[in-house]
Amino acid sequence: RSKYFQGSLKGYPKDITTIQSQSLNPNKDTLLIFEGFTDFLSFFTVKNLQTPKDLKYDVIVLNSLSFIPKLIEEILPNSDYKELHCYLDTDNAGRKAINTLLLELDDIKVVDKSNLYAKSGGDLNDIL
Repeated sequence: RSKYFQGSLKGYPKDITTIQSQSLNPNKDTLLIFEGFTDFLSFFTVKNLQTPKDLKYDVIVLNSLSFIPKLIEEILPNSDYKELHCYLDTDNAGRKAINTLLLELDDIKVVDKSNLYAKSGGDLNDIL
């Protein structure tokens, strides 16, 4: 991780990454949303998850907040999720993304989980 570089492999444009729960008892009502992949890996570490089978939720890693419209228009309307747990940064862009989700989603409860790490620096990675 570097605060000076955020990119993707040459020839591969950024896109949303989806990770399906491999748990024997998944919670299919809740979707976890992460801004970046290192945020997801930090969550995995903080929750002391050992294998993908320990993850009880489906996950979407946005890889860029510019994919919020795609999430709202293409992914969520074709799903059965009842709640989104959002682990976005507490900067202006993250706040704006949360507000957009709250305004645009009527049938899905949006839960801002940033209160768990806001005091540590505003990024889920900062609590490690």
